Amino acid sequence: MSGADADAALSVRDTDADWRELGGKNPYWAVLSHSNLLSDNLPPERGDEFYASGPSHIDAIDLSKIVRPLNLAGIEEIRPISTDHDGYHGVIILGRKTAEPISS
Repeated sequence: MSGADADAALSVRDTDADWRELGGKNPYWAVLSHSNLLSDNLPPERGDEFYASGPSHIDAIDLSKIVRPLNLAGIEEIRPISTDHDGYHGVIILGRKTAEPISS
């Protein structure tokens, strides 16, 4: 298979189907690939531990790679907020535009 054919074959793969299957069989392991999180090894309290670990992982994010481009755009006073919507964790980056963008 040529490089172009391989690229074409990869570009049509439906990875959403893979994620649906992983989410149905091993939802915790699909997020964090650790053998303790495989469905066969997961007592109910381990799921609670998994969800409780989300905010600490979010709080540990190194914002330096995010903050610099935002500062260059004139956005300052940046802070991450961890979210939990029915067990779905995420991060919202809050900032306020306080300056004009810096042109380079």
